[in-house]
Amino acid sequence: MSGMRPELQAELERLERLLRRHGAPFTRRTGASDLDIARAERRTGIRMDEDLRALYRFSNGSEYEEAWFAVHTDQLEPFRLCPLDEVCTLHGWQRTHVDAARNNGGVAWDPRARRYDQHTRWLPFADFGNGNALLLFDADPAPGGHYGQVLSYQHEPDAIRYAATGLVELLRQSNALFEAHAAELLG
Repeated sequence: MSGMRPELQAELERLERLLRRHGAPFTRRTGASDLDIARAERRTGIRMDEDLRALYRFSNGSEYEEAWFAVHTDQLEPFRLCPLDEVCTLHGWQRTHVDAARNNGGVAWDPRARRYDQHTRWLPFADFGNGNALLLFDADPAPGGHYGQVLSYQHEPDAIRYAATGLVELLRQSNALFEAHAAELLG
C-alpha cells in the first residue's frame, strides 16, 4: 500500500480483518491508475484529496454486495465503495436530483456543509441501496467545514448529514460500527 498514509493503511487493514472475522468478503479490485483518477477528476470537476486518491489506487471500488463503510443516516447502513466510472455517473445524477425544497428531511442543517442550493462540489464515492444513501466527498464546504470532509445523503426524505472530517475518521468510525453491529451490518 505504498503512497498511502499509515493511518489510512491501518484502518483499511483493520476493515479487512473485521470483515474476514465475521465471514464477510473483502475483495480488492485492481486499483485505479493516476490517469484513471485524473480522468474522473476532469469529468466531475472535483479534485480528490490524497486519501481518497490512495483508496482508489488501492482498489477501484468494491464488489456490489460488499460493505466497506458503515454510517448512521436515518438508520445504520452499510455502504460499498463505488468504482470511479460509477462515481462520475452518480455525480451527474446527484447534482440534478437532490430536492432542496424538502427542508433537509427535518434534520437540522450542519453549518459545516453548504445547503443543497449552494453546493457545487459533492462527489459521491460510496453507495447503499442503488442511491438511496450516498457518502459524499465535500470539495466545497461551508466556512465552518474543511475540504475533504465526508457527508451522508439519505433519500426519502432527502437529508444531508455531516459524517466525518475525512476518509480516515470515516473508516475509524465505520470500523467501530462494524465491530459493534456486525450481525446487523454483515449478516
